[in-house]
Amino acid sequence: FSVSRHLHWAKNGRSVLGVGVKTPRGSGIFGIVRWKVKDQKPSFSTDPADWTKGRFLTDIETPSKGVLDAEVSPDGKRLALVSNQGSSFFRLWIAEDPEDFAMSSAKPTAVRACKVTWRGDSKEVMVVQGDALCQEDVAVLNRVPIDNVRSPRELNAAGDDPSYQPLTIGG
Repeated sequence: FSVSRHLHWAKNGRSVLGVGVKTPRGSGIFGIVRWKVKDQKPSFSTDPADWTKGRFLTDIETPSKGVLDAEVSPDGKRLALVSNQGSSFFRLWIAEDPEDFAMSSAKPTAVRACKVTWRGDSKEVMVVQGDALCQEDVAVLNRVPIDNVRSPRELNAAGDDPSYQPLTIGG
């Protein structure tokens, strides 16, 4: 597989989540891949030899259906996913289990999404809300409160790869 889109580091620096696309490109098979730091190796290691081979965590059995982005909340209690499983467009899903990459208990929302990132207090996500197939280079940025996903608020009409400022600045 090849890696596409952006990566999400675990808070402790011991794993990384990203989107893997099965080769050859164009096969329509994609999903979330996780790499972990090997035992006895330092967190946030920059040495590729310190990392395991990436492996798919999400279902990749159905071409053109899968998970396009996923990130564990900073408090480690939830998992936000972007998937088109069961629909013709990508949308935000929230799982109360941070390891529910199978989406067995994840709940779909009505929020269209192409990318997702958590706010540092785990109370809100920001999504890039593009076309149904998430092929736009830039799209609408929306803030989505986790306790009220039916009330997203538009931040910007054109953006990509959103991130929040850390809640604590400095050391």
